Amino acid sequence: MSQRELKKCVFCDPKDRPILIATDNFLVVSCRMSLKEGHLLILAKEHKYSMAELAKTQYDELTALQNRCKAIIYDIWDKKASCGEHGTGLVESEQEQSSASIMHAHRHIAPIDDEAETELLIEAEMKPTTGYSEFNPTKSYIWLEDKHGNQYVTYKPMRKQILRGAIAKGANTESDYVWQNAKTETHKIYKINEANTITKVQKYLKAQNKENVGEDFGLLLKEASKFVGRKQLTEYARCGMVSSALMTDKRSIFTGICLDVRCGIGFCAEQAAIADMLKNNETRIAKIVTTCGKSIFPPCGKCRELIRMVNSENMKTQVMVDNNTVSTIAELLPHAWYAPWKESGEIWR
Repeated sequence: MSQRELKKCVFCDPKDRPILIATDNFLVVSCRMSLKEGHLLILAKEHKYSMAELAKTQYDELTALQNRCKAIIYDIWDKKASCGEHGTGLVESEQEQSSASIMHAHRHIAPIDDEAETELLIEAEMKPTTGYSEFNPTKSYIWLEDKHGNQYVTYKPMRKQILRGAIAKGANTESDYVWQNAKTETHKIYKINEANTITKVQKYLKAQNKENVGEDFGLLLKEASKFVGRKQLTEYARCGMVSSALMTDKRSIFTGICLDVRCGIGFCAEQAAIADMLKNNETRIAKIVTTCGKSIFPPCGKCRELIRMVNSENMKTQVMVDNNTVSTIAELLPHAWYAPWKESGEIWR
């Protein structure tokens, strides 16, 4: 695909829609042309023609994300969801006969009626598959994982948007599922479905995140508290009055204590915890808490800058600032230090 075509790909940079979930290699969004509530899409961040192009580790990440999306749909709408993909082959002749309307790797996650699922399997002459190990990235295909986890694939050329047709079965969009030709009234239904899906999923994830945050910070506070305890090292130095614990995006936990030495020598507990993390080749901090045993307090300005400087994504780091409040580094550091040489594109070395 040319650079010009890439710029036109609506899935390469989907700024026009809320990102519901983001992982290292994928984004989850509500389908813009939602045939029913609970119609989600998983998009590959990197432009690929199909999920068959993924490395095995990426595909494992995709599988875990699919299962998470299925669980979300079941929890919100009390319906088991299926997954489907119109995979486009790398060979040009295969691209011409692809049933995908947008040739960027994406998967549909949505409830599908049993009858529609059966009709799809028969019409497309789909055969059972084990999935990743049997994919051929050079060929266009249609892949389906039904609500029971059984996988099927066909390499037979099919009509456009056959998966959308199956998803629409039994919904008020059933007779008008081809979005390019849909009537104005159907587009209004698409928008209502999309808006309701976004609102409900965001509310669900917010509640889930709040629950997880509480558990994670409880664990971090427990870890940090283990190392609180003033130690007088010499007449010039003391340590351990403050302890910090952080959790990375990989859920690794690292800890550190403060060191206070005369003549302005020493470091904060957060800096020690970050150094512990860096020596283990991790940089993305998901959550951090600092305590002196009796109370919790936010990092100082220098530590806030350090947190965001080791990884720009750490502006999203959640910080426990007291027993009842969690803020992000972005909120605690509204005017981060600016490097003047960045305008020239220079990198500090």
